[in-house]
Amino acid sequence: MNLFYFIPKNLLLHEVIHLFATLPFLFIVWKKTKSIKLIILTIFITIIIDIDHILDYFLYYGFSLDFIKFLKADYFSQSGHAYVLFHGWEWLALLVIINMKSMVNIKKKWKTFWFILLFAYTPHLILDSLNVGSFLFYSILYRLFHSFTYLV
Repeated sequence: MNLFYFIPKNLLLHEVIHLFATLPFLFIVWKKTKSIKLIILTIFITIIIDIDHILDYFLYYGFSLDFIKFLKADYFSQSGHAYVLFHGWEWLALLVIINMKSMVNIKKKWKTFWFILLFAYTPHLILDSLNVGSFLFYSILYRLFHSFTYLV
C-alpha cells in the first residue's frame, strides 16, 4: 500500500520533493561543516541518483530522448519494469561499510565524499521506498529475482 500516493510521478516534481526531504540533512551538514561546497554536493547527489531512470526510459522508448516524456516518468508503469540500478539497499550497505572503513578521524567524516554520498543517498532511498509503498522493492536482488517487474 502506497502511503505517499500524493508524491507525483512527474520526475521534476519528484526531484523537488527529494530536495525538501533532504533539507534536514542539509541543515546538519551545514551545522557540522559550514561548507557551501558540501551543501551543493549533497544537493547534486540527491538529484543525480535518479539519472538511472534514463536506462528505463531508453529501454521503453528507444534511444531518441524526449525530455518531456523522460520527466513524465510513465515508462515504469507502461513497461511494467523498473531497473533503476542506482536505487538499492545493497548500495546503502556498501556505503556504510566504506564509511566505517574510512573513518579514521570521526571529526573529519563530515568532510569526506563517501559520508556526504551516504548522507544524500539515505533520505533519497527512504523517500522512494515510501513513494512506491515498498522497502523491499528497492533491493536490487529482490528486483532481479522478480525480473525487475515494477511493483511486484
